Amino acid sequence: MALDGLGLPAAMQDQIRRLVAESTTPVTAADIQRATRLPLSIATRVADRLTPVTVNGYAH
Repeated sequence: MALDGLGLPAAMQDQIRRLVAESTTPVTAADIQRATRLPLSIATRVADRLTPVTVNGYAH
C-alpha cells in the first residue's frame, strides 16, 4: 500500500491498512479521518493513494 512519503507514523499507517483490509467497500477520506483523526486534507491525500484509477479515470 503506497502510504510512504506522506509523513504518517508507522502505527497510523498500520491503522489505515487494517481499516482497508476490514472494509467491504472502498475506504473514503471521511472513513480515514474518523479512524485516525487526521485533517480532512491529509485524509483525502491518503484516500487518493488507496484508490486505483484506470486510464479512463474510473476505478474498476
